[in-house]
Amino acid sequence: LDSQQHGHIPYPFILLKAMQDWKNRSPTTSDKPQTFQEKNEFRESLKHASRNMDLELNYQEAVANAYLAYTEKTLDVSHLQDLLEKTTTTTTNKGGGSPPPLLQKIQIMVKALMEFMKLREG
Repeated sequence: LDSQQHGHIPYPFILLKAMQDWKNRSPTTSDKPQTFQEKNEFRESLKHASRNMDLELNYQEAVANAYLAYTEKTLDVSHLQDLLEKTTTTTTNKGGGSPPPLLQKIQIMVKALMEFMKLREG
C-alpha cells in the first residue's frame, strides 16, 4: 500500500490484524493480551505498525481504542428483559398511553437485540 492508502485503513481493521498477529506470534502467548505488560506490548505493536504515528490518525485511533480488541464482550438476555420491563413500567406508571418517541425507539431496539440473541443461541 502507498502511504495515502496506509493512512486510510479503518482502525477496526488495524486492530483485527494486530490481534491476528498477536495470536500467531508465539504458541505460548495467550489468545488476548491479559496482563498490563501484554496490553502495553499490544499498543506498542500498533505504534510500530504505523509508518508515521504523528500523521496517521487511523493508527492513533487504533492505539486509543486498543482495549476493544482484547476486552470480553458479553450480554445476558436477562439484563435485556429487565431493561424492557423497566421501560414498559415507566410508561405504565405515568398514566398509560403510548410512551414518548425516544422510549419507543429504545423498546424497539431492546426487543430486536433480544430476538437476535435468542436466534443466535438457538
